[in-house]
Amino acid sequence: MLSSAGDLLTAQGDIFLSPLCRLLADTPGPAERVLDGNGHKLVLPTGIDAQERLPLILVGPGTTLQLRNITIVHSPALAACLHLGAGALLISCCVLTNYMVEQPVLRLSTLTPHATYP
Repeated sequence: MLSSAGDLLTAQGDIFLSPLCRLLADTPGPAERVLDGNGHKLVLPTGIDAQERLPLILVGPGTTLQLRNITIVHSPALAACLHLGAGALLISCCVLTNYMVEQPVLRLSTLTPHATYP
């Protein structure tokens, strides 16, 4: 469940992405959207190969999606689940985990404030 206040979406619980439940950040013009996880998890499907394409997080052309205060579970699937339009950015200041168990494997904010994926 998400609640919206303008360009800010706040998670009210864990978010489980699937072909029936996607995260879309898109507008007619350039904009920035923020997903505040409120300490919850963004759970990607398991068993997705990095070569596969299963667009569950879609960021439209010229749009920036910032993820903050959220744990991404099954993070190896992120490359397969993310689709960026032309000029789109994903900015992530969150913990990525490979398993449901809280085992951080990478904190993007320690690498760079702007992480983009092709």
